[in-house]
Amino acid sequence: MHGTKQLASQIAYWYEIENVVNNTKFEIPSISGINQIDLNNRQLLDYRAIIINYITMRNQCLKEILFYKRYKQCFITYHTVLYDKPFKCCSYIVSYNANNIVYYGRIIVFYKYKDDYFAFIQKYTAYKKKISDYLELPDKVVDKLNQTYPLMELSNDYEIVPVENFRHKCVSVQFEDIFCLSEIRVDFEHD
Repeated sequence: MHGTKQLASQIAYWYEIENVVNNTKFEIPSISGINQIDLNNRQLLDYRAIIINYITMRNQCLKEILFYKRYKQCFITYHTVLYDKPFKCCSYIVSYNANNIVYYGRIIVFYKYKDDYFAFIQKYTAYKKKISDYLELPDKVVDKLNQTYPLMELSNDYEIVPVENFRHKCVSVQFEDIFCLSEIRVDFEHD
């Protein structure tokens, strides 16, 4: 306060300022699985035997595993091909790192084992041709174009990927019997 006059007005003024400026504290959402499903769910019928085989090869106990249709990491939500709500998002195609190589895959289902989350993924493989084979471009842009927009085929190979290996969600555009994939990225310009 300043001085001894109009103390009530001064108190009310600073109380009002504090309430206007005071930020509401909130907690950033932690990682979590959403829409839990059972391994015996009919939606997993086509994949059940494969999933069990891959989990057994990783020496993980099936009784300790929880399966999910979606996975939320801070402000990013990933979906699976099993997610069946109206207006569903197509964020089930992702790029991920394994041994410093970028791979692409479709997420079939997420699961939690102990405190770690994993994704059971159907892998994409590189197509024999590249997107630059269909275009006439200067040599300077060909490598970057092929890297940014790889042509991929959906394979019959599967893999279990820790979710911390995810790079980005991807956009898929079908082209004949193959897919042109591209990562959804937000790169910030810097000096």
